Amino acid sequence: MAGHSHWHNIQQAKGKADAKRGVVFTKAAQQIILAARDGGGDPNHNLTLRIAVDYARSVNMPKDNIERAIKKGTGEDSTTQLEKVVYEGYGPFKIPVVVSAITDNKNRTVNEIRNIFSKSGGELGSIGAVMWQFTESGRVTVRCVKTKSAEKFGESDTEIPVDKESATFELMDVPEIEDITEDPDEESILQVKVPMNRLAQVASRIRELGYSIVGSGQHFEANTPITLADEKWGSFESFLSILDDQQDVQHIWYAAV
Repeated sequence: MAGHSHWHNIQQAKGKADAKRGVVFTKAAQQIILAARDGGGDPNHNLTLRIAVDYARSVNMPKDNIERAIKKGTGEDSTTQLEKVVYEGYGPFKIPVVVSAITDNKNRTVNEIRNIFSKSGGELGSIGAVMWQFTESGRVTVRCVKTKSAEKFGESDTEIPVDKESATFELMDVPEIEDITEDPDEESILQVKVPMNRLAQVASRIRELGYSIVGSGQHFEANTPITLADEKWGSFESFLSILDDQQDVQHIWYAAV
């Protein structure tokens, strides 16, 4: 993703703060609820839910929170209705930005996100405002560990570390993977690019190989990234930070390097 190293450094620092944990857990719970609602509450038979649960575990979300989110998704514990939404607009310095969110109140979410854009000097646009400047693909975020699932849900899986080079060579043999890149800020993470319409099949194959998947979904890459001067990155990163703190925001893509 354009500007990844700049933004990732912020996320790493913010992720250590106690205040951030609540937002992270809320977002993880939203993913779990949607996955359980759409595919059932058994992670062993619902790959999307398994990925959401693996992500929740990777951010140290308590087991009770995970189980409660699953129950909400299957209707055992709540009637909350969540839906996915995508917003487009221009951030500071006219940088095109795409935001995905999960919300139970679209009016509240769009108003909060619009305010964040406005206060930063940007503007939230309508559908199609900036999407034409991005190319969509599928993205699978893979941890370089192989997991042996626990016999009972709630117990810890057994994890066996795999070095990045070995993992990359093995994943290269999976049909329809277009690219594999290392995450410079995460020792055990690989980003796997696939056609969006083959995302589920490729993620399933990677899971069958034993790897832990902590993210799977659409990804937007800027066609022509804008070079942002060093002195402007501080303001732009502040905007990204505030936007990421909005509890419904799941992913942010932007056309800046």
